[in-house]
Amino acid sequence: MFHIIHGGYPRLWDELHALVREHPGTYLCSTNRPDGVAPEHWCEKLSPLHSLNADGTLSGDRLADAVQRALEAGRARVMVDELNLRSRAAVAVCAARLRERFPAGAGRWGAFIVHGPAVSYVNLNREGNALDELLRADAILASEMYPRQSLLAAQEAPDNWLAAFYAGGSAGVHTFPPRLAWLWERRRELRSASRCTVVLGVTDFYMDRPHEGPEFLERVLRIWAARPEVGAFLLAANGGVGSYKWDGSPTPHRMSDPARAAAFVRAWRRVGIPG
Repeated sequence: MFHIIHGGYPRLWDELHALVREHPGTYLCSTNRPDGVAPEHWCEKLSPLHSLNADGTLSGDRLADAVQRALEAGRARVMVDELNLRSRAAVAVCAARLRERFPAGAGRWGAFIVHGPAVSYVNLNREGNALDELLRADAILASEMYPRQSLLAAQEAPDNWLAAFYAGGSAGVHTFPPRLAWLWERRRELRSASRCTVVLGVTDFYMDRPHEGPEFLERVLRIWAARPEVGAFLLAANGGVGSYKWDGSPTPHRMSDPARAAAFVRAWRRVGIPG
């Protein structure tokens, strides 16, 4: 649904731009809208770190005001980047404020959920019940799921490991905390209309076995698609799987392969468009 880009490297995300133009409900996502990207194809990425109180603490009220201003200015979508242990209390306040004061924004804004093998959605829901508040506000929830190729290759039963990594639960000697399966059930319990989606890590750091890149992308998506907790998240009708990050900057999370976008789009189409 959301493809996070660096506007200065269009050669890395041209294929994604074409996909976004073809499929409504998919967006390029960045802090500033790049030249050549139409407003209806762009999602603004907002950091809670830019919404601070005078004492330097995160302000949920100011974050909510920033989201509302962006939507009222015509942004197609706005995503808070991100919900994590530091920001959870502020995000909870933000979601409650937007639900009460700006209900017209429901379904047009949301939050990325922090990635990591030890991330527990139950823990993120403490100190303010941020995930509950987001679900009550019918916010978009984009789960960052960034399995690393080399770590997956080291598993005896890699498909089972990967499925547990996504949903939460056990696979062999590995146990992952509650994640997507918990979120989907919580959405049902709260009768939320939140759109849930997932974001796949596609940088060199996560795709660190480049010789198997295209096969890895499709394998990851097909394992996701087979899980009842997340399969519907990957369909084109739901915006399909998102991606992080199409950025050529010299950082640990750079993207060095211009062909990777084409491989990702092929996998996106094969899994997201059944038949």
